[in-house]
Amino acid sequence: MNGICVENEFIQVTKVIPESPAHICGVLPGDIIVYINKECVLGTWREDVLTLLESFSVGDTVNFQFCRGYALQETMDSRIYIVRGRDPTNLFSSATRGGAWHYVLVDKDKKEAFLENIKTRNLDVADYGRILCSGWGEYPPQDIKIKMNEEYGAKIEIHSHS
Repeated sequence: MNGICVENEFIQVTKVIPESPAHICGVLPGDIIVYINKECVLGTWREDVLTLLESFSVGDTVNFQFCRGYALQETMDSRIYIVRGRDPTNLFSSATRGGAWHYVLVDKDKKEAFLENIKTRNLDVADYGRILCSGWGEYPPQDIKIKMNEEYGAKIEIHSHS
């Protein structure tokens, strides 16, 4: 079972793995986790809920209480992308072992156009939203990835075009 945190208000199930205990028990995408083993997790930070879940061992019985009836929420992390830039001259790539990369928060109303135009390999990412962080190299360093995950819950798709 995977979930998202919506502005630290609630944790919502986004995906239920077929044949998993959650699937067998009838958990559905969109369900809101209210309690974990009688501990209310509404309004709890995502990291605190993850810590709680990691405290259980394989084989432990964990009781969840869910609230059903909410539409699946789109969150910022579903609009954050790593875009790797091109360096046609190789001036920067040879010195930095890769071109530039950008974490981009794509505007809701521009997401479809962004996903289509990123395929053309020629766009200015700033036209599609806000650049959250940029740097040089093949990929962002681990500390930046951790920061993006902590701030935005970002599990980010990488695009190798700019």
